[in-house]
Amino acid sequence: MAVTVSNILDLPSFKNASVLAGNSALDTPVHQVSISDSPLTEIDNEISRPGDFYLSEFYFAKNSEEDMITYLEPIIKAGGSGICIIDEFVKELPPSVIEYCNKNDFPVILNSVSIPYAVMIREIMEMIIMEGQNTLLANGIYSIIEGTIDINSQMRVMNNINPNFHSSITVFYVTMKDPGKSLNDTRDLFNRDISSSGIIFRSGVFGIISHSTADKADPQIKYYIEKLKSCNNIRSIGISDPAIRMKDVSIAFNQAIAAADFSSPDVDIVSHYKDLGIARLIMLLSGHPELEKFCSDIIGTLQEYDQQHNSQLFETMCIYRQCGYQHKDAAKLLFVHENTIRYRISKAKEIITEKAPRDDFRETFSLALKCQYILDRYK
Repeated sequence: MAVTVSNILDLPSFKNASVLAGNSALDTPVHQVSISDSPLTEIDNEISRPGDFYLSEFYFAKNSEEDMITYLEPIIKAGGSGICIIDEFVKELPPSVIEYCNKNDFPVILNSVSIPYAVMIREIMEMIIMEGQNTLLANGIYSIIEGTIDINSQMRVMNNINPNFHSSITVFYVTMKDPGKSLNDTRDLFNRDISSSGIIFRSGVFGIISHSTADKADPQIKYYIEKLKSCNNIRSIGISDPAIRMKDVSIAFNQAIAAADFSSPDVDIVSHYKDLGIARLIMLLSGHPELEKFCSDIIGTLQEYDQQHNSQLFETMCIYRQCGYQHKDAAKLLFVHENTIRYRISKAKEIITEKAPRDDFRETFSLALKCQYILDRYK
C-alpha cells in the first residue's frame, strides 16, 4: 500500500495539524517530500514529479491570493500530492484558494511552526521507506502462499521479514471494517516484539509471532488477541494452528487466511483454524462444481419451494438448527405455535431426504449451510 496524505496526518509531528482544503483527496499517494520556501522557477517545474508532497512557510505568497494560486497551479498540474503550510506567516487560506484546491482535489495541511522541517521530513520518508519494504515482503509472502517458490526461498523471505524469528510460528491474519484505517497501527502492534513481525497484506495485516518453545505459544496468542480486540476497526482475526514449524510457513499463512475468511464477526471476531471443524475439509473443495450442486440440491430446493408456496421452510430450518433442534425454542423465536414448527420441519425433512435419503436430514442441512457459506466467501 502506498503512503497517503491521510497517513501523514497520523504521524506524531502532524498530530495537531489541520486540513485547510482538499479533504476529499486525502487518499492521494505520496512518493517523496520536498521543501519549497520560494516561488517556483522553470527548473522547479521540470523536476516536479507526481506524488511530490511539499513543505512551505508560504512567505512569498502570504499577501496575495493570486500568488498562492500561481504557485500551486504547476504543482497540481505535475500531479503533486499536497502541501503542508507552516503557520508562521499564513494561518488560513482565502476562500478562493480553498475553492481552487478543492476543485483540483489537492490537499492543503496547516502545521505548527514549532515542528522542525527535519522532523517532518524524517517521519514521512521513514514511512515511505517502510511501505516500500512492506511491498517487497508482501510479494514474498504471496509467493509462499501460492507455493511458487521452494523451501529455501521461503526461508529467505522469512529471514528478510525478521532474522530474529524463533523456530516455530503462529500467524494471525487481521482484517478491518474500514481497510483504509488502522492497518499501520495493527502492523506496528506486531512489530513491537523483536521476535514478531507485522506485514500489511492486501486489505489486512499478517501478524507473525514466533516461539522459542511450543509452551509459550498460547500465552503469546492470548496477549495479541486481547490487544487486537480493543481496536474498534477490527472485522476479523484469523489464527493459524499454534507453533507451526518454520519450514511449514506456507501452511500457517493459508490457515490464518482461511480462519479469517470463515469467521463470524457478529458472534466472535476471533476464529482459530483448529476450531473450523468440517469446514476445513469443505474449503478444500472450494471451486469444485459438486460443492455448488450439493448446495443447490438442499438449500436451493428449499428456497424454491418457499417461493412457490409462500412458505418459510428454509428460515425455519435455520432457526431450528440455531436452537439446537428444539421445536419449542424455534417457535418462540419465530412467534408461531410449536405445531407450526413441527409441520414445517416435517415438510423440510421430506424435501431434504428426497435429495439425500441415506443421511440424517439435520446433518445434511447443517453441512449444506456450511458449504453455502464457503461458496459465498470464495466467489
